[in-house]
Amino acid sequence: MPNTTPTGPAVPETSAPVHTPPRTRAGTTWVLACIAALVLVALIVFLAQNAGATKISFFSLHGRFPLAVALLAAAVAGCLLTLAVGSTRIIQLRWVVRRRRRDDLVASAPTAPPQTPDVTPDSAQLYRPEHGRAGTPSSSGNGKLES
Repeated sequence: MPNTTPTGPAVPETSAPVHTPPRTRAGTTWVLACIAALVLVALIVFLAQNAGATKISFFSLHGRFPLAVALLAAAVAGCLLTLAVGSTRIIQLRWVVRRRRRDDLVASAPTAPPQTPDVTPDSAQLYRPEHGRAGTPSSSGNGKLES
């Protein structure tokens, strides 16, 4: 029997490159509109099939509502509760991220060079008559400037 194992490097099959069009906002909006239309049709069917009235009691409140309205109200209340809890968590995480960024900026900021003592002469040294420069008070003590 001849040896059928390849001895050279395997050559991958080349196929035509697959070009998919990029996602656009218009395309995304169209897909979301189609999904919303399907959900709306399902909601209309749900309302039509559950139009019978049912007795609802909540604490001291009692009443009769169509079953579909009661279920939708419960679903909306659940969504609002989830939205409130989720929004609170998102705000909390944003605060943590903002605080960490601020702390990172402070930690990565270059440190100030060490303070050197002030070497500028004080006013008594500037106006001593022994300097003998123009613009200094005269040694005669009359307050006039020597030139």
